[in-house]
Amino acid sequence: MKTHTLTQATLIGLLSLAGSSLVWAGNDRVYSGWSWGVNIDQLHISSDVANRPDIQLGTTANAFGISAEHFSSDTDMTYTIGVDFISYNDNNPFYYEHDSGRYEQSRADSYLIYGEAGPKIRFGMDDMSFFNVKLGYSDTVGSSRYVDCGCYSEKLKLSGGLYGVIGIGHSFGNFDVALNFNQYLTGDLDNNLSLKVSTTF
Repeated sequence: MKTHTLTQATLIGLLSLAGSSLVWAGNDRVYSGWSWGVNIDQLHISSDVANRPDIQLGTTANAFGISAEHFSSDTDMTYTIGVDFISYNDNNPFYYEHDSGRYEQSRADSYLIYGEAGPKIRFGMDDMSFFNVKLGYSDTVGSSRYVDCGCYSEKLKLSGGLYGVIGIGHSFGNFDVALNFNQYLTGDLDNNLSLKVSTTF
């Protein structure tokens, strides 16, 4: 009977030790994944660029976009790719006359594709708040002044460039909300203020 009780106690002790080891291993496990985000932005264009005869746009523009950010638990580094749709304030629209006699005013927009890398530094209670510090590069695609029918368009020679990002955010469960400021170092854009909401799956 004593032997049986001793065996049970030993078995329970070994299971407890194994369980503790599994929890310890689980806590040290490295995990990685992707978060997916949506953003709304206000961009500023250099006045020298915006007022060029071949551009003639307002110095501010609105944008919205989607992005994907890769993260890993063993490092603060994150890597982001994304695309924004930019709607410019057009200071030099043209009008197209359809066969029906209806006039259509042109609009100006483009897509901005970008990649960023840098640390997400967590702080505060339970590390739920964070700073973003990143370096990125962007380029514009399809910058043009056009009418929806596709009858006529004018290309706009606007370029992205190298930029730095600084931002602050907070995590609410699986959701992050961040406010980021992008300052361009090269290219035709000046800066960008972005509100981003992202989540992991």
